[in-house]
Amino acid sequence: MRSAASTSSPGVCRVWTRISEPGVIDLMGGPQSLIVGTWTDAVTPTLSALRQALRDAGVRTTDCSDIWTELWTKVIHVVPQGAVGALLDAPLGDLLDRHLPIYRRCMEETAAVARAHGARLPDDIVEQTLAFLSTQDPASTTSFQRDIAAGRPSELEAQVGAIPALGDEAGVDTPFCDLITETLRTRAERR
Repeated sequence: MRSAASTSSPGVCRVWTRISEPGVIDLMGGPQSLIVGTWTDAVTPTLSALRQALRDAGVRTTDCSDIWTELWTKVIHVVPQGAVGALLDAPLGDLLDRHLPIYRRCMEETAAVARAHGARLPDDIVEQTLAFLSTQDPASTTSFQRDIAAGRPSELEAQVGAIPALGDEAGVDTPFCDLITETLRTRAERR
């Protein structure tokens, strides 16, 4: 996955939002930061100018030397919450309590796939992520989860389905993520 070539600049936006109505997005909190990089992690004049423009505009950003790890860190945060939350129709508080073993396992599988694709994650990435999430609103859900519940088009293949596919590509077994993906696909097909 590190070999992606593109003229675009990858970035990680960390903010909680929701669409309250067409054309209206509510800001709900979160870290409210935007981290940008290049696919090769090279610091170019364009990247430096973009980072400075973000700072000048008051956007929280940090200089990132490994965008792939930043991207995978967000995947570990967002995809398991959406996947397990949609599967069990459960908010974050329930995932961190009643459903923690399943939630943790989904995160662990996602982290294993990330590492197999070159992400340099700390050994305790799952614990770090769970600790951060424990400080968030226990009633929160992901946009993926809300789309699934409402029967709207979702990011099923791009998010949840990507983990088993990328695991297969790297030779990483993802039985929990496989089961969740197939269950959610089956539900979507029945709608």
